[in-house]
Amino acid sequence: MMRTDVIDLGDGWGAEDEVVLPPRRVPELRRRVACALVLLLAGTLGAAAAPVREIAELGRFDLVGASTRSGGDTVQSAGDLLVVQGDVAVSAYRITDGTLRWRVPHSSAESEHGMVMGANGVVLLADSAQTTAFDAETGATLWSRQRGVYPVGDIGVELINNATVWEQSPGGPAPGPDTVTGFDLRTGRTLWTVLGTPYATVDHERRLTVTATADGAIAVYDARDGRPLRRGEAKFPAGRPMYLSAYSGVLRLASADPAGGGLSYLGYDLTTLRPLPTDADFGYPCGRYRCEEHVDQTSGNIRVTVVDPQTRAVRWQPGPNTSLVPIAAGFIVVDATRSYGRYANYADRLVDPDSGRTLLDLTGWLILGAEDGSQDYLLVRDAGQSTQVARIVGGGVRMLGVLPDRIQQCVYRAARLSCVVGEGPGRLVIWRVDEQGGR
Repeated sequence: MMRTDVIDLGDGWGAEDEVVLPPRRVPELRRRVACALVLLLAGTLGAAAAPVREIAELGRFDLVGASTRSGGDTVQSAGDLLVVQGDVAVSAYRITDGTLRWRVPHSSAESEHGMVMGANGVVLLADSAQTTAFDAETGATLWSRQRGVYPVGDIGVELINNATVWEQSPGGPAPGPDTVTGFDLRTGRTLWTVLGTPYATVDHERRLTVTATADGAIAVYDARDGRPLRRGEAKFPAGRPMYLSAYSGVLRLASADPAGGGLSYLGYDLTTLRPLPTDADFGYPCGRYRCEEHVDQTSGNIRVTVVDPQTRAVRWQPGPNTSLVPIAAGFIVVDATRSYGRYANYADRLVDPDSGRTLLDLTGWLILGAEDGSQDYLLVRDAGQSTQVARIVGGGVRMLGVLPDRIQQCVYRAARLSCVVGEGPGRLVIWRVDEQGGR
């Protein structure tokens, strides 16, 4: 018989029918694009087929009350755990079958849910007020700190933007330089500190810390141990230097127009510090091409251009505020301005990578990428009182099955689809997804 357990979370929580996030600042939109890149879907296209019962329900767990906080997701994954935030406790369930691993007292004064992350046998729960580290096996509290700490490899890293905040709202003496600190995830012990000069940032993907002077003197450090790696120069644009950011090997320096015309940016390769094309704020591989992203500083719209990686000859452009997810047979165009929960993106269409010609209409489908690094994915679509689940196979959308519920938020990891469903407190349901399905 299917198990039905009770998850005790506190009082007063109600899952919204749909989580639609408003347009965000450019760095946060870029994070959303990165979430789409996690999908990097592998496979070929094929003809549509009837449901083949490739999904099996493993268990359903009542969410009796839950956190009254809004924003973010109540249920998040960390390694092989589903971590559920409540008003007075945090619970962790085994993602494979829903077995309760631990429940410990925990509360926060913040009005929104924190972000859950896992690394090195530790679960980090971070919100804007504090970060708490729990032992992933027992739930024992290891340490707590009144700032945001995020895993970079096997250590925790904290970035304090003193200089950046002051530059954005000058007045009075500067509070000091930006500061980056590395911590032992198990003990909370400080491992190293790098002071900005006065600016600093962290490239989490490349595990690097970068500092910059207003004159553009750059220093790069290994974020795992604080060890200096190299130095060089990368000039800020004309105007008043504001901040620097780094993502996946791209360094961007921002300055404010003294005449009030907004921000301008210059990008550099973080390894060589060679300038990147001025018309591309961010780039990433798109199959045999390269996708270059530009943000219009007046409208805030994101524009992606598909270019030849050698000559930079333009192939085509999708519409504004879209991102591209490369798959074997083309690109999936997704909405760059909103997401459904943390990891699902709104799909629009499958297009030919050479011309942008539409191959398959995906309106109404969400793409849910696996969080386990497998590059697996699912397509999910609301069907009234149920939810369709599919993959793209052999030229069309192949149905894997129909869930008997409307989903509120989902986590897909290790061939397990875990979703909050239903009205009011809702329930957590875990399904096994057949790994032999097409990709």
